[in-house]
Amino acid sequence: MGLEPVRFSVLGPVRAWRAGTELDLGRPQERALLALVLVRADQPVGMGEIVGALWGHRPPHSAVNVVHRLVGALRRLLEPGLPARATGRWLVRDAGGYRLLTDSGSLDLLRFRELRDQARQAAAEGVPARGAELFAQALSLWQGPVATGIGAEVRAHAAFGLLGRQYVTAVQEAADAALLAGLPGTVLPALQQAAAEHPLDEPLLSRLILALAADARRAEALSTYREACARLAGELGIDAGPELREAHRTVLLNDPATAAADVSRTDVAETGAVAPGAEETAAIRTPCSATATRSPSTGSSGCRIRRPPPSPASATPTSRWATTRAPAHPGGRPSSCSPDSATPTPNRSAPVSMNAPSDSAPPERARTPGPRRRPRSTRASTDVENFLSQGPGPDISPRESS
Repeated sequence: MGLEPVRFSVLGPVRAWRAGTELDLGRPQERALLALVLVRADQPVGMGEIVGALWGHRPPHSAVNVVHRLVGALRRLLEPGLPARATGRWLVRDAGGYRLLTDSGSLDLLRFRELRDQARQAAAEGVPARGAELFAQALSLWQGPVATGIGAEVRAHAAFGLLGRQYVTAVQEAADAALLAGLPGTVLPALQQAAAEHPLDEPLLSRLILALAADARRAEALSTYREACARLAGELGIDAGPELREAHRTVLLNDPATAAADVSRTDVAETGAVAPGAEETAAIRTPCSATATRSPSTGSSGCRIRRPPPSPASATPTSRWATTRAPAHPGGRPSSCSPDSATPTPNRSAPVSMNAPSDSAPPERARTPGPRRRPRSTRASTDVENFLSQGPGPDISPRESS
């Protein structure tokens, strides 16, 4: 009697089917052990690695015996009627541990890698449309985060994290191929799912923005950029990186396909060079502020585009003082230097006399114009001469009492 066909799934919930019927995978530890040997995909998993994944740094003294019992339970689940100590067909001993014998026809992970490699080959041969189609087939096998339903302490194992990064990398490659082929819709579902799972991954977010714009969803692309910028500032305290800013710039310039061809990432805000008439382009390339701001009129938070300040040669006195805001009045009222005030703020860039009074000194009274005064030393000597020439004055000594 031949073996009944068995299929496994680990790209999402951990599941198994025998002869088309889904199996009950039993206790959590049995499911965790099956997930671990599945993500290693036809490679041996050592006993120490199994114990570490199931119990962490404090395994019980009977951990090895428990692993043997879990392996026996999985073997009988996959092959009913198997004798107690028989090895079976699927889960075999190998290199001091265990290996699950699978192929691309029985495990979705191996099928994913097979389609991904074919897609990479097609893209390398200059057939991006074929590559985008194969990538879409590969990504459609993912039904959620890897090994959904397994305990977080088990999924913290490096093998699960590595598989998650392979998925994100494949999504990015699929987006590049789809943009080059002009087929953004084939990759948008996978991009949106991956971005929801990795909301701080800037390379992933930049491709999502480009794909949305290429799919005639420009407003949604710009909204995605603003939300990503605010999230980076709020959670990490950083500005959007050059790749994310370049995606935003490309969307505003209405040419989303250029990013897939490795467009230039020169940032005008870093060089400070703004060509005449290119103010909008400079604003596009300026990074978002790391401080989240909230618009008082709309109440919405997001990234504010900062424009380079005007050069001293071209700026008028009004434009120079208008860019400086004075601190708010302690009582909450606008200060006299505020743009909201009727009195314009003085131009602080203009030359100031060293003898000018400080801002805290009281104002001086206006002086009546008069003849130019002589130096102090000359004035003093002249006064003495005049006094001596007038002779003795009235007697002002105190009188004696009579």
